[in-house]
Amino acid sequence: MTKHCKRCDTTKPVMEFGRNRSRKDGLQSYCKPCGRDSTRRSYEKHKEKRRAEGRAYRALPKQPCALEGCDKQAYTRSEGSYCEMHSYRLRNHGELGGIEPLRGGSWVTYGGAHDRIRRARGLAAEYLCVDCGEQAAAEWSYRRGSPKELTAVVQMQNGTVAEATYSPDPEDYDPRCKPCHVKYDRRHNNLGANRQPAAA
Repeated sequence: MTKHCKRCDTTKPVMEFGRNRSRKDGLQSYCKPCGRDSTRRSYEKHKEKRRAEGRAYRALPKQPCALEGCDKQAYTRSEGSYCEMHSYRLRNHGELGGIEPLRGGSWVTYGGAHDRIRRARGLAAEYLCVDCGEQAAAEWSYRRGSPKELTAVVQMQNGTVAEATYSPDPEDYDPRCKPCHVKYDRRHNNLGANRQPAAA
């Protein structure tokens, strides 16, 4: 298959054109050499303006992180922005958490808390279930009542979402087999009584 480049007025194989999903044929209007030439010319044309804008931006005073209590510098110089740590948390986890570092601190995501347990204590399958004592455990189960208790909305394997309580401390968990874990959570309402379908 071929395509005509409007810039150099040449018909070339489609592999000579970059991808552009916004166009009907999914390809750029210009071939790759013409595209590179266009980018270079644009850079040379606006080079001084962009450098001046960069100098002006770097001259702005650095802002503190917008999260109260955090003494780190903001990731950008824009007012109301967060430090690198909190920007990462917001982008990847959808929440800011506390001011402590994520690893080993008192704030951690639901998934991060379970990763922390496995690092500290190994797999639940290495232990017997604390309730029935008859079979190997399958999962780590939060014991509840921790002074460090956190809450998060999590998506379950069956597609529903529920509010779950958990702890950042690996010692606040017991190994349980799946049947005992389900019974324990239902008894203590650890995954919420009102599960709802996950948003599409």
